[in-house]
Amino acid sequence: MTRGPRLLTLLMVLALASSARAQTGVCGSNIDLQTDPQNCGTCGAVCVATAPCVSGICGCPIDRACIGGFTCVNGTCIADPVPASPSPMEPSPSPEPSPSPIEPSPSPSPAVPSPSPANPSPSPAPTCPAGQILCNGKCVKVDRTNCFNGQCVKTVQINNPQRGSLLSMSLDFCLTTDRAQCGQSVADPYCQQLGYDGAFSFDGPVTACPTSFLGSQRACRQILGRRCSCATFRSITCMRFLRKVAKP
Repeated sequence: MTRGPRLLTLLMVLALASSARAQTGVCGSNIDLQTDPQNCGTCGAVCVATAPCVSGICGCPIDRACIGGFTCVNGTCIADPVPASPSPMEPSPSPEPSPSPIEPSPSPSPAVPSPSPANPSPSPAPTCPAGQILCNGKCVKVDRTNCFNGQCVKTVQINNPQRGSLLSMSLDFCLTTDRAQCGQSVADPYCQQLGYDGAFSFDGPVTACPTSFLGSQRACRQILGRRCSCATFRSITCMRFLRKVAKP
């Protein structure tokens, strides 16, 4: 036999021996390359943890099964191809609404005249000529006649009103020493002591010393070395109401 055929025969023997070792020999006599996940298909080909070896191919892990929409390929979950969605249909145009009929506007109602007031406003008060005033609805002469709260009164003016008989003093502007009531509170009782109905008006106060208090027997005097702190009236106008005399 020549050298060429010998070499060819040797190579064939080695190939058969290698194939046999791939099935059982190299990985061990108890290793099944068809089902062993540590040597799946070939020696040393390790599948992912918990993945089985089926017919020499690693499957998907048992504890990580592929969810819906994925498929196991060689031990890996591969997303399923998405089918092409049909093109959306264009919406048909909606019909335009028909215009609503125009309702005629109501005709305006005729204006109702407002009723005249049952109680007409009172006629204006008459205007009195010069030298007269309106009192009790009538014009009277001013000759010491005035109108007080709508009533006619006779008035008399008393200048520098005094109090006392022998040692006269100016009337103090206040009723008592506490000076809580002054002015009209003094003028009214002063005029009433003189026989009138009250004080129509007064002019004051003005500084004066000494003065006498109408509400007590005390007097206001100037303290030596100090300014006068007493006050009195310049004038008081007393009044008496004009009463109508009944006809017999």
